[in-house]
Amino acid sequence: MSAVNLSQDMVFLVLQYLNEEHLNDTARWLEKESGVFFNLQHFEDLLKDGKWDEVESYLIGFTKPDQNRYSMKLFFEIRKQKYLEALDVKDLAKAAEILTKDLKCFCVVNESLFQELALLLTVENFRENPKLANYGDTNSARAFLVTELKSLIESNDCFQDKLQFPKFKTSRLKTIMNQSLNWQHSHCKTPQKHPDIRTLFVDHVCKKLNEAVTNPNANNQPMNSIPKAEGVQPMSGNGQFNSMAVPNQPSFPSWNLIPANVPCPTTSGTSAFSSFQSPDSRSRLESENNNTIGVRGRLPTISERVVSPIPMQKSVGPSILDEIPRNVGRTLNQGSTVTSMDFHPFHQTLLLVGTNVGEVTLWEVSLKDKLFSKTFQVWDVEKCSTLIRATVMKEAPCVSVRRTVWSPDGSLFGVAYSKHMVQVFSFSGGRDVRPHLEIEAHSGSVNDMSFCTPNMQHLFVTCGDDMSVKVFDVATGRNLITFQGHEAPVHSVCPHVKGDVNFIFSISVDGKIKAWLYDSKGSRVDYDAPGHACSRMVYSADGKRLFSCGTNKEGDSHIVEWNENDGTIKRFYQGFNIRCSSIVHFDTSKNRFLAAGDNFSIKFWDMDNSNLLTAVDADGCLPAKPHIRFNKEGNLLAVSTNDNKIKILATVNGIRVMHTIKSDSRRATAENLTTNGDVRMLDRNPTEEPVIPSNPQTSIEIKEPAQCQSLRIPASGGMDKIMTLVYNNSANGILTLASNAVHQYWRWSITANEKLIVWRSETWERQKSCPLQIPGVSETTPIHLQFHHDQIHLLVVSRTFLAIYETTELKSVKQWVVPESWAPITDAKFSCNASLIYCSFSDGTLKIFNAATLQVLRQINSTAYLPANASSPPIYPQSVAVHPRDANQFAVGLSDGSVQVFEPLDSEARWDLIVPEPDEHRSMMRQIPVEKSDD
Repeated sequence: MSAVNLSQDMVFLVLQYLNEEHLNDTARWLEKESGVFFNLQHFEDLLKDGKWDEVESYLIGFTKPDQNRYSMKLFFEIRKQKYLEALDVKDLAKAAEILTKDLKCFCVVNESLFQELALLLTVENFRENPKLANYGDTNSARAFLVTELKSLIESNDCFQDKLQFPKFKTSRLKTIMNQSLNWQHSHCKTPQKHPDIRTLFVDHVCKKLNEAVTNPNANNQPMNSIPKAEGVQPMSGNGQFNSMAVPNQPSFPSWNLIPANVPCPTTSGTSAFSSFQSPDSRSRLESENNNTIGVRGRLPTISERVVSPIPMQKSVGPSILDEIPRNVGRTLNQGSTVTSMDFHPFHQTLLLVGTNVGEVTLWEVSLKDKLFSKTFQVWDVEKCSTLIRATVMKEAPCVSVRRTVWSPDGSLFGVAYSKHMVQVFSFSGGRDVRPHLEIEAHSGSVNDMSFCTPNMQHLFVTCGDDMSVKVFDVATGRNLITFQGHEAPVHSVCPHVKGDVNFIFSISVDGKIKAWLYDSKGSRVDYDAPGHACSRMVYSADGKRLFSCGTNKEGDSHIVEWNENDGTIKRFYQGFNIRCSSIVHFDTSKNRFLAAGDNFSIKFWDMDNSNLLTAVDADGCLPAKPHIRFNKEGNLLAVSTNDNKIKILATVNGIRVMHTIKSDSRRATAENLTTNGDVRMLDRNPTEEPVIPSNPQTSIEIKEPAQCQSLRIPASGGMDKIMTLVYNNSANGILTLASNAVHQYWRWSITANEKLIVWRSETWERQKSCPLQIPGVSETTPIHLQFHHDQIHLLVVSRTFLAIYETTELKSVKQWVVPESWAPITDAKFSCNASLIYCSFSDGTLKIFNAATLQVLRQINSTAYLPANASSPPIYPQSVAVHPRDANQFAVGLSDGSVQVFEPLDSEARWDLIVPEPDEHRSMMRQIPVEKSDD
């Protein structure tokens, strides 16, 4: 019997004792606190008595309003009844308070219903509403409510196995105590005919005649102050303490809460890498003994299939759970079984999906919009090998997607298929998806792929059923390295860099883990995954912590954290209790949480605690081992379902982000309809949150200081024009260079009548060149260059234009030319993630561009940050610098020697989120607090 069930049994025994002793309030408190039994009769009595605060207090011990749709309905109906009763007795003040404090939280889900309830305050008799015409008196309404809530409770998974009190004999706890005392007495060395039982706090031992018995709770009281018991007092009606002789028996061991037979990794071989070893048995035993469940903690519901206990993390605060996406925010109808998912590295609502029918789909999840969808098809049949023509061409309908993955900069994504092939697509934003590269990567299935940039080379790594790991060049598709050494199909790869060492982990289906350097010298490390599980390795977002998760052929699943310093397993995460042949899928969220799809739910762990943090079922319909994927911000989680759909779970912030993007889209649609002369109401789901219309095609002009965040750093004595500036690596200061500085300053520049030239850095051999052909550009206009962080695109900045060049072909892909009436550009820079371009002009204007489209997102006028009584000559921005880690903070160096720092308001968080037009009461930027440094 598992430890969890034993703990639950103890609670039931105590509940029976409390009820028998008529300690009813304590019994109800224990029911709520332990969560093992929901007393429907007590709940019904509270409802019929109208004790609404006690009703919610008791209910909150078992579920929360946002846990699932049944729970939300429970709380809503209770609060609605309380509201209607206040209206019925004409207590409008109380009704208004209930509406604003208790019912307003449901406005997000169904605003129209909330408004309808609010209108009841304005009518004389709420029964005039057709929906409430059958509302009777208070007692009949409460009786009807009881019936409705019972049905909701019985349908709610939160109350599964909690509505029936187990059947056992009366006074069972007292009987067990008597049996224990009998057993203890049978082992006394000098058993007395009439044992004197004074306490249950220590084991019973008969003392010799004339030997005093000590009461541990006597607090040094004189013995004559303790009343002496006359013989043994019976503890229950099942018979009193018997002094009958019982043969000696071995003592029972304490409950072992450590799962038996937990597989540990073994090692073989040595190398330059630290060999991976099993954790020290003593430290592991101590660690697991700390992960036990006590009766006082909330007890999880475990089905009859449970074969081992699931330690749950205790005292979990609501702030931690609020960081986990648990509420269903969107449901996407994919139409086929999901096999792989990956969110875009920067656009947090773009989800890439692969399915079992070879379909690749790009979703804008906030809009539930398929931006791109394509089933498997060979792009160039003529270049295919005979094998591909003989198999893939005939079996195309049977080809499935094994892996979809974005490149680190989000400009490419790769798709690995179950039949030999890998395809790489380019992505330029929106629906602009184009074929980039097609490779016959492996013989058989290509099981995994991942992009990497060792030594600034753009590569991707694949593995497959042919037991090999391969490295390809992203630009040309050339196979650079092939690693051989696995004795089974390779399931997953994990490229990484530690310091200046670039390496690749690979794991085969038999649980063998190998590590490779980017050379041809073979595997540097050979060791076994826990339980020889078919596993996947993942690093945390900061690259400092390594985790693996997998399932072996016996159906046992494991998540562990590795200690990279000595190759041991640092932590086993508890929570997998049901065997399943499907491989468990897992992911990490930033540097805080782990998640895995298991047992028809999603389970979450805090990385620093091996106990299960919480589990959610996403309102049901999940497969036994659902696919899951966090977005990079950790506020959205995509989960596959049994009915070929994808549920997007979200935190509060994730819901807000999706609503913001949806608001932008609706405003654009409405304006298009108006332009075409077809004005009509747009269909809207009444359960969705109301949106604020805005226009994503119109840039926002900032004219006032209150419309953005700005700070002027005063110039020190003797400073002249600021020519350039840069943030330091700690992001807490800005280094400037004035035109009269004593330090030397070097800057690479070309002029417009010259060419763009690509050089090979190893030999300084000239590779390619092309003339700059930008309309309206003077030959003497100075040009500045900046590489996109993908090292493929290049920003070209002139006084009269901005252009994005693609370096492999040396052609301009995007251009933006300054209109003749505008002031010239003084400087422009990519943001740190290259999603934005910050541009300054000689009239003091600042523009923020979308780097992918060169569309103007924001315009900051000089009136928003320069003083009204500007000196002569006029002050203007001379140069631009960007924050090294925050893509939404930038600074400009001004011609008077001062520096201005900008970032969007806290309510907006990003420059590229389109917001409503500002009015005089709305601010779009704020002042940034800065401490003066003595350095």
